Amino acid sequence: MLDGGPSGFSWTADFNAAHNANELLSINPSASAAQQIQVGGVAGGVGTTIQVLEPGQPINSFFVCQQRYQNGKPVEGKYVSLAGTVVSGCDASGLRAYHDPAPKWMLGFTSAMSYHRLDLSFTLRAWLGNYVYNNVASNLGDYRELKQGAPYNLHASVLQTGFQTQQLLSDYYVEKASFLRLDNVMLDYLLPYAGRQWRLFVNVQNAFTVTGYSGVDPTAGLNGLDNNIYPRSRIFTSGLSVQF
Repeated sequence: MLDGGPSGFSWTADFNAAHNANELLSINPSASAAQQIQVGGVAGGVGTTIQVLEPGQPINSFFVCQQRYQNGKPVEGKYVSLAGTVVSGCDASGLRAYHDPAPKWMLGFTSAMSYHRLDLSFTLRAWLGNYVYNNVASNLGDYRELKQGAPYNLHASVLQTGFQTQQLLSDYYVEKASFLRLDNVMLDYLLPYAGRQWRLFVNVQNAFTVTGYSGVDPTAGLNGLDNNIYPRSRIFTSGLSVQF
């Protein structure tokens, strides 16, 4: 806390940080062989799952094939096998646990500043090291939709990939989703008038988000699966209150 005394300025700030690391130790300790349970159903295919519970890996790790690239562009239907060779198609033998949907770090910062009758406060939040599977892109980011009668809105990722058919199990769609978000900001001013204290205020919730994630919301839905989640609203509030 900073108190400026006669200057009329004061500042209070709070910071918090939490580190997260998780590993699935076992599914059935008495089993003779390592087990896997595929979870995380996604849109675009009957019974298609994109995550796995596997001993030694983070819970709900993404379970995908390694995409093959040429000149920085994904090559449709070409993947890198677990042995390091280029193969056609992605099947069960090429699937691997890949990245954790949970953030490695969760950070928070709250600030409240006051100068005479003017107050400004805000809250920042950040997640670092989390990943999201962009199911909107994987489900709608290919040109097959244009060949099935009535046209559909395609996902813009098709302009980079050129995919003719879905590549649901490609790690191309597992995106780093670290972000910094201004959750709340409030500005208010106290105005003495007619023997009373009048308070003018402006508040914004979900003011902005800084992220490299291409989807709507880097916090996504349950377990890091982004499948047509409803966009988080940005709320503006202003008002005038009087103290009797």
